[in-house]
Amino acid sequence: FPVTIPTDPVSALEKELEDWEEDRAVEIAQREVTREGNAVAKTVYVLAGLTLLRWISFNPSCPYCSALDGKVVGKEEVFLPSGDFQPDGAEKPLTNSSDVGHPPAHGGCDCQITAAG
Repeated sequence: FPVTIPTDPVSALEKELEDWEEDRAVEIAQREVTREGNAVAKTVYVLAGLTLLRWISFNPSCPYCSALDGKVVGKEEVFLPSGDFQPDGAEKPLTNSSDVGHPPAHGGCDCQITAAG
């Protein structure tokens, strides 16, 4: 892919750091709220004896979440194995360094899991 080199790299870096400082805490908080809520839900479902879990995305969703929407797995399975995942409509693969057993699948993901049976 083409790389654009800024004419003033110091200003570009300062701008990136400024944006990061303003937005980073919100991004982390959103991801961790989604992660914790789904981890607790999965634990409760499993402790209640449920064995199947369903991934639910909310519209409009990105191509990754849309591809996972409705997927059902067993309590010991993962929704998304580590590695590359590139569903139809995705411009580039989503790369996870570990298995995804519950949302979030990526930054900004607001999906949830529910019991599937």
